[in-house]
Amino acid sequence: MADEKQKLTIIFNAARLDATIIAHMMDVLQLQSVTDYVNYVEHAKYESELQVFILDTLPKIDGQPHPLTSSRIQLTRLRTAWEQAFSAHEKKKKRRLEGTVEDQEESLDEMTRSDLLNAFIALHSLSPSMHLMPSDSLLGRVYREFERGTMTMMPVKKAISLYLASLPCEQQLIEVGQGVQLNIGKADLPPIRKIARYYFGLRILANAKAITGCHRVESKLEANKHIVFAAFQPNLDYADYWLRKASAFNMAESVVLDWAKARDEETRAKEVELVRGGWPQGEAILKALQVTEISWTVGPTGNNSEPPPEKILAVLPLPRRNPARLREQLRQGSY
Repeated sequence: MADEKQKLTIIFNAARLDATIIAHMMDVLQLQSVTDYVNYVEHAKYESELQVFILDTLPKIDGQPHPLTSSRIQLTRLRTAWEQAFSAHEKKKKRRLEGTVEDQEESLDEMTRSDLLNAFIALHSLSPSMHLMPSDSLLGRVYREFERGTMTMMPVKKAISLYLASLPCEQQLIEVGQGVQLNIGKADLPPIRKIARYYFGLRILANAKAITGCHRVESKLEANKHIVFAAFQPNLDYADYWLRKASAFNMAESVVLDWAKARDEETRAKEVELVRGGWPQGEAILKALQVTEISWTVGPTGNNSEPPPEKILAVLPLPRRNPARLREQLRQGSY
């Protein structure tokens, strides 16, 4: 039921419903799943009954109707949320009848994708560029993992941007009979060999989590407080922390990258453990970093020397940093 309740919360937040109305529906009216919400009103009369059975039931204030009872924008958002819930409900029912399983990396439908992106933009007042915008398949996978509570430790090489995913690829699909297909010309994703490329992957992954995790849940660190499930800032800070650590050694880039990749995967594996244990993702990544802190203090071993990471810094977008100051801090070890 917790998984169903989270799905419903995602839909409500994507529609930008007022928190008071969400709390009323879930705590007072006891709507705990998408099915509950869809069937709470007659399908043919949902536009009018959402007003009667939800907005009109908001508690009075000083004997007067609640101000949100007559809010046209909230009624519009209730209808939008119902339409999204109905679509998800029907799709699930159709799949069950057909005996098909939704592919983990299947692209989200346009309405869901648009709602998630609009909620992210409204919350953070920014929109990722095409080069840092997660690909459709990546968004679909992260969304379904959050929705089902089955988060996995995804390799960074799979964190592909919308730009890279949209590049033309010579590909041929051959039917060989009995439902078997051969996909010719689609090569596996190449390994990452540059620190800058790995950092970009972490940034894209951070955006994917933040875009699909705008819904609010109870905090594990602060009692009686609701927070954004996948807060953007902790995920961005983690990517920057990884870059800072990976840029601190005057050694061969391949040696440093192997070391930093191992620490990253150890940290994100702990993050997955915490999220599956009920932690909000934003709090989980910070807690995981705290738990694995000692392993980050033991540097890589190797004797192939390369110049300091000046080239890396030169190609990275650092809108929140002063590049000259950052280089000086890196040299002094004070960043």
